[in-house]
Amino acid sequence: MWLKPVAVSAVVVFSLSVAGGGVMYAAQDASPDSSLYRAKLTGEDLRVMLIFDDAHKANVLLDQSQQRMEEINATIREGRPVPDNALSAMNNRNERAADILAGQPENTALRARVLTQAQEQEARLLAIWPQVPVGGRGTYAEVVANLHNTQLDGGAGSAQVSLRPEELSGGILTITGLAELGADGKWRVGGVEVNVDGRTLDGSQMKAGAGVSVLAARSSNGRLHALSANVQTTAVSTALVSGAIEKITDEGITVSGQFIPFSDTTLPLAPLKVGERVQITLHSTANGLFAGSISQIAATS
Repeated sequence: MWLKPVAVSAVVVFSLSVAGGGVMYAAQDASPDSSLYRAKLTGEDLRVMLIFDDAHKANVLLDQSQQRMEEINATIREGRPVPDNALSAMNNRNERAADILAGQPENTALRARVLTQAQEQEARLLAIWPQVPVGGRGTYAEVVANLHNTQLDGGAGSAQVSLRPEELSGGILTITGLAELGADGKWRVGGVEVNVDGRTLDGSQMKAGAGVSVLAARSSNGRLHALSANVQTTAVSTALVSGAIEKITDEGITVSGQFIPFSDTTLPLAPLKVGERVQITLHSTANGLFAGSISQIAATS
């Protein structure tokens, strides 16, 4: 009873570390599918508990988050689906680091790291959406939404608008083409309608007549929402859509929830199968948009 709370915590952590030290040592290199993975995460949490400088603690949490990203990358390279437990652990560490940053708004170095890491992790997770199992897409959407919102509010946790996880439930695709602003106030890129608003990173760059590349998410109601928009530095003469194949029929192909019909001139440049990422050239006709050429996108490591 005479020990101070900090000392009590240290004694408890030390006792747990000694008791489970052998297991945690063995778990240091455990992968997400290992029975020792939970012990590995517990060992990391114990390390964080012993750090009393908040800025240092936040950086260690971000290191651990980045390790989760590396574990996910390794899993993908081995041809296995994205592990839900690694996603959850990444989200946990990102949120704890963000909470510390919220209490230290003047810490520009920490803010810069939080924002840079959020951008890199979001880009990577969006690229591997096809490898996320259906049962794990809820966790995936939550992690991506949190990373996106961190960038929107500059790490301050006070964004006026935010991306909701359900707005990612229908898939991710990239659309490249000329931007058009209709009389109805809605944007179209290469003829495909996309919602652009305050949740779109660099959405202010959108200009009618300019060539743009939009990374879009499809919500549960089928609407496409631009997560980011980038003006192309070279002329854009062809509209493109890229994403994961969800369905192939004689009538057309569905890519990340977007159905694109075939025409007599549609040209698959390689055998196609569900789950592969492809890039589709769009042809605009009086009857609407049709698939032109369809090519596979090489998997990234």
